[in-house]
Amino acid sequence: EILFNYLGRFSQDEGHWTPQRSQTRFRDAFAVAQDAQQALSYGLEVNIFVEERRDGACLAINWSWLEGIFSESDIAQLHSGIEQAVRSLCEFAERHPDRAAATLVAAEIAQPGADDEAVRAWERE
Repeated sequence: EILFNYLGRFSQDEGHWTPQRSQTRFRDAFAVAQDAQQALSYGLEVNIFVEERRDGACLAINWSWLEGIFSESDIAQLHSGIEQAVRSLCEFAERHPDRAAATLVAAEIAQPGADDEAVRAWERE
């Protein structure tokens, strides 16, 4: 079993009550820290968020896995595959900015009778 958490978008802040960053803690806008003594509930746990930085958005991924089910090499291959997929999405967005910007879906609107086809029609208006 796999647990996947998309934790949202966070901005890099330097104001009051901001965690002090180091190479091991709070390297990102959001820290994913798990107690090494606590057993994982899933064979693979993936926590992903987007960090808004001054130089652009950055996808952060935290991997946790059960040894014996996955190896470090397995995770490196998964990570490499995700990097390649994200790179492809970015290239698509650069080539087709209008299509890449059209990400709204009917579920986000919560209007009775609205479906994705109606959303696309509204975007064209």
